[in-house]
Amino acid sequence: MEMELKTLTGTWLETLGTILNALGITKALPFSLSFRNNCSLWGNVLQATGNGLSAEEEDFKYRLGLELQSVGNLTIIYGILLPINHREDLRKFITGNWLQTLGTLVCFSHSVVNEKTPHDRVGCLLQAIGNSLQAIAGIEELKAPIQNLNMDITDILEFSGSWVQVIGSLMSSLEYTASLNNDELEDKKEK
Repeated sequence: MEMELKTLTGTWLETLGTILNALGITKALPFSLSFRNNCSLWGNVLQATGNGLSAEEEDFKYRLGLELQSVGNLTIIYGILLPINHREDLRKFITGNWLQTLGTLVCFSHSVVNEKTPHDRVGCLLQAIGNSLQAIAGIEELKAPIQNLNMDITDILEFSGSWVQVIGSLMSSLEYTASLNNDELEDKKEK
């Protein structure tokens, strides 16, 4: 039960981190730039921590996926804490989001073959889509000065991606919590 509690804590920390990050990205909210940056920083810290906690219990493939997600979050954190210039920071943002996408897809592949974790399938796919949209937003922003692209599309992609990731993470956390409750009920019935 101790490992399940650690995984449960990690799952909800990750979800809290995605929510915090999405709040920072949502430009319609009346937050200062400093507050937005802090939301992004601490959101990614919580996501990396949550994935790290959850990775301790699982088998190799799932652990690898969670660790890749953490490395993606750490890459974004590196870009926030040690800014070089806007283009380099964007590259870290893009790389971090692609690493999170890859990690989430590795977790998805594990959930497809593992009947104990069906709850991860939709949640993982939504998180992968969300991270991909955020990475594409970064790529579009990198191209913007060269091609005079409208920055609104990058804002829309980043906003959509972050909230799709929140929904996926929330689904996974709720389903994991429900599966623990179901396991507890079954254990009580057997006694």
